[in-house]
Amino acid sequence: MASRSWRRSNEDDDDYWGMTSKKSLTNPFDFDDDVTDFDDNEVSGWLTVSRQQQASELSKTMKEVAKNFEPDDSDSIDLISWDGTKTGDVEFARPPNNYASHTGNNRYGVSVTSEPSSISEAVSAAVVPKKPPTATEVSKLESQVKMLQRSLESARSDRWSVLSPEMTIKRVIAGDPYSLELYKSLSDKLALLDEAVKSHDGNAIIAVILFLKNSLKKTLFIKELNKRPDAVNQYLHYMKGHYELIEMGEFLRNIGRIEEAAMLKYKQALGFNQAEDKLRNLQNCLRGQFKDNWSLSESTEYVEDHCALLERQIAIEKNDSRDAKDAQFGVFKTTPRVAQLPSMPAITTLFYCCIYHYDKPENSISSPFSIRRDFKLSENQFLYTALTARAKLNEWRDIETLLTGKGWFGTKKMKASIGFEKVIDILNKMNAPKEILDKYLQHIDDTDQRLSIAMKLQCPKTVIDTLVQLKDRQQLLKYEKRLPPRSAEAIRIETIMRNSNMKWKN
Repeated sequence: MASRSWRRSNEDDDDYWGMTSKKSLTNPFDFDDDVTDFDDNEVSGWLTVSRQQQASELSKTMKEVAKNFEPDDSDSIDLISWDGTKTGDVEFARPPNNYASHTGNNRYGVSVTSEPSSISEAVSAAVVPKKPPTATEVSKLESQVKMLQRSLESARSDRWSVLSPEMTIKRVIAGDPYSLELYKSLSDKLALLDEAVKSHDGNAIIAVILFLKNSLKKTLFIKELNKRPDAVNQYLHYMKGHYELIEMGEFLRNIGRIEEAAMLKYKQALGFNQAEDKLRNLQNCLRGQFKDNWSLSESTEYVEDHCALLERQIAIEKNDSRDAKDAQFGVFKTTPRVAQLPSMPAITTLFYCCIYHYDKPENSISSPFSIRRDFKLSENQFLYTALTARAKLNEWRDIETLLTGKGWFGTKKMKASIGFEKVIDILNKMNAPKEILDKYLQHIDDTDQRLSIAMKLQCPKTVIDTLVQLKDRQQLLKYEKRLPPRSAEAIRIETIMRNSNMKWKN
């Protein structure tokens, strides 16, 4: 009985594998393998020859195992899939005494443990949820589906219909689907723009402006947009934010805002880092934006001065960088440069030249006096800057020269356009010695102010002289107590007190 079963099994296998030995055809999508055609009532599809060989080898292996099978043996082999990977085990167990009665699905006494036997089984096992959805979740999903259906129907119905400008702008603001291309006439387009401006929504205004820009002639676009200042400002803000500066400048000129267009170009020129590039672009800006417009005459003078200053700075820097590199002594050695000169303000340039080129003749481009003249700096600007620079270098003779002017009949007189109070403040910040401070404190005409400053700066000579001038004996005695005993200033006060010719107020 058992041998008959094994023979029938072998015959069944031969019939199965014989069905696949059909005539080969060529697969048009595979240039390496031939394929076998199947009839409709058989397995449909393409099976490559290499897959046939794998199947045939597997069949032979199973046959050999079956031939060598002994009822008393217990063993197991791997179950291999069509692509050669392991998918389960085949366990051979001892067949029961009534072996013939146990044929069928387990006809050979073989127990197979593997993956699901069909795709439907695997899918069903994978998609079974852990728990069924609740009624609330089902209701929520149903409402979402209905809402999406309504939106789809609305979009289909509105696709080819022209909505009112108000409705379209509302959709733009809400972020709903919209179309502007359906507005064909000029009146409809302008109505759309007016509705956008009325909404005060920047995104809606820009969306309509860009649509008009692409659908209207340039002159008409500029003309209509210029009638709506809010739209113009929004468009300018958009171009600035997107760095469309060239187009922005052209637009400003087209709408008659010449000064703004020129200043935009001027700011662009200032954006260059290299001094030579900046100078070249400033000169181009001067010629193309300012000189041809009489309404910009005041600004033109300013840009001309800027170009002249930058050109002078470049020339001075070229010479000084070479001299500073080769300097063995002099001011470049004692006071090293800490920055390059180009692109500095005019006052900073003056300060620089007062440090490094104070003694240059006035016709030199680096002379501080030529800078004061050529750039029309005021006397106060020049004196404040020159005093600070020369005090920094402890050049007290230069400071005296700066503060000495001519009086009547050619006499010399000390004067300071900024006031000697400011002179003292500058000298003190530059750590001038007491004798220098005393020298210029006496030129403060207001005695109370002079006395206050002298006490604050601890200049005893000026304090004593001022109290004597005020004939204030009591204040002088009080001040003596603040001085170190037997100091030169204290001895001087004692000498003044013993003078019988002094006439005091108290």
